[in-house]
Amino acid sequence: MKKGRPYYYIREIARVGGKPTVISQVYLGSLERMLEMARGAGGDDSIVKIKAEEFGALWLANLIDQEIDLAGLIDKVIPKGAKESGPSVGEYFLYAVFNRMVDACSKRSLPDWYANSISKSSM
Repeated sequence: MKKGRPYYYIREIARVGGKPTVISQVYLGSLERMLEMARGAGGDDSIVKIKAEEFGALWLANLIDQEIDLAGLIDKVIPKGAKESGPSVGEYFLYAVFNRMVDACSKRSLPDWYANSISKSSM
């Protein structure tokens, strides 16, 4: 938000060297401009639904993690086993911290939360 107006972007974020990094960012414009793009050149009113998602809290949490490297600190204490694949203990812990900050759910529900929030923003 700048001067009371929301700014809309599409971001592609991927892990580079183990850290979430913005790969590309495209400015979409105002809500009115996005509606015009969705309607196409004909200007018909065939839009079914536009959904806005909030990722500001995850972005802020990611900035804080870049400063302190929580996952890295935990991984120094509990290193990944030679035959282990997938996220490290530190990364799992970081995802749980992000979840508690944004939308607390049970540990059993974390995979669903991750699939519907972090992975959509490619944290």
